[in-house]
Amino acid sequence: MTLLLLCWNFFKTGLFAVGGGLATLPFLTEMATNHPEWFTKAQLADMIAVAESTPGPIGVNMATYAGYFTAGVPGAILATCSLVLPSLIIVTIIARMLDRYMNNKYVKWVFGGLRPAVTGLIAAALMAAAISSLSSGLNSVSSVIVEDVLKRLPACKGREFSLRMNKWISVLLGLTVLASSFLVGYVQGNLLDVTIKVVNLFVAPLFILFFMAMFSPVASDRGAIIGGLAALAAEIGVSFFGLFGFVQTWNLFAALVVGSPVGILASW
Repeated sequence: MTLLLLCWNFFKTGLFAVGGGLATLPFLTEMATNHPEWFTKAQLADMIAVAESTPGPIGVNMATYAGYFTAGVPGAILATCSLVLPSLIIVTIIARMLDRYMNNKYVKWVFGGLRPAVTGLIAAALMAAAISSLSSGLNSVSSVIVEDVLKRLPACKGREFSLRMNKWISVLLGLTVLASSFLVGYVQGNLLDVTIKVVNLFVAPLFILFFMAMFSPVASDRGAIIGGLAALAAEIGVSFFGLFGFVQTWNLFAALVVGSPVGILASW
């Protein structure tokens, strides 16, 4: 029954998602709302990242990912085929009738109206996925700060304290992100350049923390913090000031090269 329902939902998505792979996002968002046991909106954001980073059309990649996440390999195959099947049928029919109706004014009106409608659907879905991902990210970061940092202090104990601090840290982090968004306009480069520079301000120190936790037997709290700060400094230097003559695509590599030895040395 789950596989049949999965096929039906992806068949509808393929039938009505006019405008390319990103046009499937509103339908996937609806699936996440109606069937959270399949995948959540936060997981949908992960699907977008995986689908964008793998070869092939994003819509097909997301169908495969969602189907596999829901029902394993059979789900992946059926979801992908169900998504593609409506397009195959419609394109086959249109190809036979295209020459006859290419210049029909009603056909032109329909396609003219579809373009802004699809743009609005994509924007709404991206906004919903971004808000869900941001919310879970803020909650995760605030929980880590309370559990791994503040609770180690003698005066910071108790469930009530944890809940109160989680709330205030989430608010402060949200305000920080909001204030930082006004500064993005001053970052030079195209949309991809700006995204890489801004995102890696957070990724670089977290990457060093992960690296030291997994691969350094001598890592300490102090060393991890100092290494993370050194990685952040290296990332800023490479991305915004061209430090070492590196281009910005090397910023994570520079952060690893600088942050890891600094963190390990500071742990001794």
